[in-house]
Amino acid sequence: MSTLVDVAKRMTKAWEEKDESTFRACLHDDYTFKGPMMEMRSANEALECMRQCTFEFTNENCEVVVEDNTLVHIFDWKVTVPFQATISMVEVMEFEGEKVKRARLFFDSALFPAEVKQQMMAETAV
Repeated sequence: MSTLVDVAKRMTKAWEEKDESTFRACLHDDYTFKGPMMEMRSANEALECMRQCTFEFTNENCEVVVEDNTLVHIFDWKVTVPFQATISMVEVMEFEGEKVKRARLFFDSALFPAEVKQQMMAETAV
């Protein structure tokens, strides 16, 4: 269990700090991600999304629940740039071995300013 928690902590910290090598090391080659405003179908798409991410933020009030190969990360996403807000989120990560294979993120997208939401959806449109 602690290994999954350690990987999840490294992965989320790497995203926050834009540490590409650490982030990539946490992801399975067949990584997929789905959230309210974006979807990624590979580890390479996730890296590209990180490179384009304009958000500056910290994760606060973090809690985790682990069962078998699934970790649930509950946290407050405190954004400082390009807008200021604290948005409660839940991310469900499924692991294969010690790498995240699939992630799903849940939050109220109505808390994002309309212009930010439109930009994000345009950038990730398929």
